[in-house]
Amino acid sequence: MTEAFLYFLWQFQYYDHTDLLTTEGELVQILHPGFRNANAGPDFLNARLLINDVEWVGSVEAHTKASDWLAHKHQHDRAYDNVILHIVWTDDRLPQTNQRRPTRTDGSTMPTLELQARTGSDLLSRYNTLTESPNAIPCAGQFRVVQPLRITAMLDKAMLQRLERQATAMLAFEVAPANELIGHSFRDLGVPFHFAPMPSGTPAQAVLTGPADLVDAFHEARVFLDAHPDRISHIGRDIHFRALFQYGHDHTPFMPGHGL
Repeated sequence: MTEAFLYFLWQFQYYDHTDLLTTEGELVQILHPGFRNANAGPDFLNARLLINDVEWVGSVEAHTKASDWLAHKHQHDRAYDNVILHIVWTDDRLPQTNQRRPTRTDGSTMPTLELQARTGSDLLSRYNTLTESPNAIPCAGQFRVVQPLRITAMLDKAMLQRLERQATAMLAFEVAPANELIGHSFRDLGVPFHFAPMPSGTPAQAVLTGPADLVDAFHEARVFLDAHPDRISHIGRDIHFRALFQYGHDHTPFMPGHGL
């Protein structure tokens, strides 16, 4: 178990919040877990908590063991004086030995929250499986067990998000709208359609009758579509969606499959 797993637990709040108490019996309510700090200092910044009905705003520090606070000498580091909660996987301080609680530089103690007993037994195993996977997409092996409806919903969402990004990008360039709609749609849907951006004002018809590289590009696209006829309807629908999204009406000069 690593501190990275604790960061994951805290950032996404993947633990049982029922009767959330510190190791000293203080009632805790998480208003906001804070923001992950990638620089030196506490692990999370600007957290908001209610501890015994008193609101605290400050930092959160994570350790696998409670004793690591002292081992790392945070009690002597003023950068940690703003810590309002110490989250740990396990509290290894033994009450019978009267071991010290974590303190700030002024000697004030801070509450400690132990997460091990509040974390699902399989969560750590699944986390390790994903983070230690050699695959470029760690969860790729689980794709087949996902419900078809969820897959369809996620693909639709991804398509709309990509469409919005591409439409925004097109609006940033002074180019002929129809040309960009066609070119982006071919490229986004995997059709080999590779040539330099067309100059502003280039009419769509010039693509078919203009420079040789453009004609070659459309010929390459036509060969591809002949081999993959199922793509034609997808490309046409995509161009139509782009036109509606950008202009509010169908602004396309032709539909793929009818002008090639």
